Amino acid sequence: MKVVMTVPHSFCETHGDTRVCDTRAEKAADIMSSVLTDHNIDNVTFLSPKVYRSCVDMNRSRKTKSKCLKEYDIWRKMVREYIHTLGDDYILLDMHSFPNGVFDKNKIAILDCSMTNIVNG
Repeated sequence: MKVVMTVPHSFCETHGDTRVCDTRAEKAADIMSSVLTDHNIDNVTFLSPKVYRSCVDMNRSRKTKSKCLKEYDIWRKMVREYIHTLGDDYILLDMHSFPNGVFDKNKIAILDCSMTNIVNG
């Protein structure tokens, strides 16, 4: 099985105390990769854009007012084309981190895209 980890908000800039990126997502992806390797899953690919989230959110619909539309289009196309080459034998982990308190005392949140299944733990 192939594992693809996207870390769309890891490119950070500083705005005082304002949180404008996923400050721990890249580290979490590294940890997850190590855990997978420990379980003999070593076919892991990281995809992480070098665009600030404040410029454009790679997980949202295309915004025509963003100054980073070229980067957005390249990122989305690259992810889509890469996933297409994998066939059906892959899992996609879209890695994020959240401010303290968002998921109470849970360390991990798995959110199903269909929103029919939300698991915390």
